[in-house]
Order: sequence, then C-alpha cells, then structure tokens
Amino acid sequence: MPVRVALVGIGSRGDVQPYIALGQRFVDEGHPTTLVTTQEFAPLARSHGIEVEEVPVSVQAFISNPTTSRAIEGGGLIRSFLKFREISASARQATGEAVSRVTAKADVLVVGFGAVALAHAVKSVTGIPVVRAYNVPITSTSAFPGVLFPRLSMRPRSLTHRIGHWLTNQAVWMLAGSGGGSARKRLSPFAPPLLSAAEDDPIAYGISRHVLPRPTDWPSGATMDGFWFAREPETWTPPADLEAFIAAGNEPVYVGFGSMASESSQALTRHVVEATQATGVRVVLHQGWAGLGNGVLPAHVHLVGSVPHSWLFPRMAAIVHHGGAGTTASAFRAGRPQVVVPFHGDQPFWGLVANQTGVAPRPLPRRSVTTMSLAQALTSVSASRHVVRAAEIGRLIATEDGCGTTVNRVLGSITRQTI
Repeated sequence: MPVRVALVGIGSRGDVQPYIALGQRFVDEGHPTTLVTTQEFAPLARSHGIEVEEVPVSVQAFISNPTTSRAIEGGGLIRSFLKFREISASARQATGEAVSRVTAKADVLVVGFGAVALAHAVKSVTGIPVVRAYNVPITSTSAFPGVLFPRLSMRPRSLTHRIGHWLTNQAVWMLAGSGGGSARKRLSPFAPPLLSAAEDDPIAYGISRHVLPRPTDWPSGATMDGFWFAREPETWTPPADLEAFIAAGNEPVYVGFGSMASESSQALTRHVVEATQATGVRVVLHQGWAGLGNGVLPAHVHLVGSVPHSWLFPRMAAIVHHGGAGTTASAFRAGRPQVVVPFHGDQPFWGLVANQTGVAPRPLPRRSVTTMSLAQALTSVSASRHVVRAAEIGRLIATEDGCGTTVNRVLGSITRQTI
C-alpha cells in the first residue's frame, strides 16, 4: 500500500541532495513523495521525479552575500553559526507554512536538522510519525569527535568526544530553534520542549559504516544506513568538450568547493592554476558558488558548471573539495584519493575522517591555501597508499544500498510510532 511521504531538505545543495536521493527511492518504490526545499533546488528535485513544495528563499543569494562569504571563508565557527542563524530565522515562516501544507496530506515526515522544531510542532498537533534523517553524525558517542569540534585535545579522549558532541548538539538545536521555534509555537502553543520531544525519534544516518563504523554506544534507534546517492536523470549527457578534455591526456584532478562562496575567488583560482601547473597536473575546475575560473584560463585547466559527481569523479585522478558531507561521500564512492580544503562547519570533521580512513593527506584549511601548500597537497595525495586505500573503500561502498536501507527503516517506523 502506498505511503505518502513528506521530506524537508533546506540549505545548500549538499544539504538538499541527500533528500532528493531518498525521495527518488520512495518514488521508485511507489510512494508519492513531496520535498519541501528552497526555490533554487526545486528544478533539480523535479528532474528526479519528486513533487516539490517551494520555500521562496534563495540560499545561494544569502551565502554569496559578502558578509556571509567572509564569515564562512574565514573558518570562524561562531561567525558562521550566527550567519546561518540569520538565514534560518528569515526563512522560518515560509518554511513552517510549506511544512504544514505538505504534512496535511502525508503519512510520515522525514526531516533534516533545520526542520526538527517544525516537525515536532506538526507531530504534536497531528500525530504524524517523524523520522530524523541526517548525513552528519550528531548522536553522542565516545568513539569519534563531535562534528563541530573535531580538534578538541583534552584527555581522556572518550570524555573529550562526549564534550564535543554535547557542544555540537547545543549548536544544532539552537539553529533548529531559530529556524522553527516561533513557527513551532504558532502551530502548537502547548508543544513539549524541543529536546524532549525529539528524544524518541528514530535517526537514520546516510553514512557508510566503511567510512565511519557505527559506534557500539549509540542507542538502538540510531542507525548507520550507508550513503544516500541519487540516480541521475536519463536525459543527462556529459558535455562533449569535457569528455574531449578528459580523454586528451592523463587523468585530471577535480578541484571544486561546491556551495562555498568566496570573497577572493580570483586569488583562489590563481592558487589552483599555479599549483597544478607546478605539479604538472591537469585540472577540471568547478566554478561553483565561489565563481572560480572567471577570465582566461591556461590549457591545462577546464572549467565546468554543474556536472554529476557520479559521472565525473571516477574519471579523475584525485578530488580536491571543501569537505561537505555530500561531496565527501561522492569522493569515497568514486574510489579516488582526496584533498579536503575545509571552510567551516562540519567540513573539518570530514577532512579528519578522510585522513584517518587513509584516502587523504591531512586537511588543508581554506585560510591556509597558498600556491605552495596546495602544490604540496597535490603531491601528497598521489601517494600509492592513498590511491590503494581509496579504491578499496570505493569497492566496499559499492556493495551498500543506503537509500534502500533508510526507506525500509522509515516505512517500518510508521507502524511503531502509531501503535
């Protein structure tokens, strides 16, 4: 019997793409699915066969604002956090209205970080089952550090990890509250406190156990299901000039920073061009929200817009990226070594994971990028140990079905939450 599914994915493309992947799988299995997302990602979701309830907010316009990009590029956690609270607050009414419309005709609500407050307001009124679906691990554990504080260095390490997770959760819940707290109270004035309301939610993590093994001290309701990857629309074909560039020589290196904006895109482009020239590397440069590659580029650099990672990454010698959860997952799946250049947020955590997994040298923070430091990283990433380990991880991830596992968990949770 078909189940009507409501998904909420708000944020950058890396925040939204996992929910598009889940939505596509729900639709494939015969379950009508609607995704609540911002206007710039509505066409992408529809191209994957998913109905969309648009929130009339542009995340790209906000992130590309000079004050926001300055906070993000500087890597300061507090400044970045305050900026993201701003966009959460500005979008809360429109998001609340969209979530209310969608859940009025849904059987289950699947949400990410930004919509937890709204989800529990709706649940307290309607009783709809809620599943939290994340691709960043925030459930407390002694096994690995909190995602926003991966470099806490106190001893004992297990206690440090717990403290890091506690601090991370405070930040996440504050962000969720700023985005949905007032809307939550409008929908349900007598709703219980958010933290206590969410305690019993099932949490499905779209993360591979081969990259981050499930901690033994997690509660039974938190599962590590495998990365969530969308299937590209059959109508997509690679640009002929990109295919020709890849075929014209040794495998290029991919360099791209996704949805990260940059006040110094010209300087960042210059570092990429000079570092790859110095190391004799050809490069596929992703323009991204930073606007890299404006102007005349040398012959060893090929500029691209949006190209599916599933097609592009396996054709690259290495992947240089910002460490967003989605891009990191795609690089792991491709079986290619990585250089992680974290800007802010959870990105330093994923850089640490890539390094500790053996597929990458130590992360190169954005504020530390120079022509020399990037050239050194490009030399390091070509080491055979990174190449061999990356290929091994890629083969293991190919055996997983993250979307299928999570879809089954969501469908199973409906019965448990409504008994």
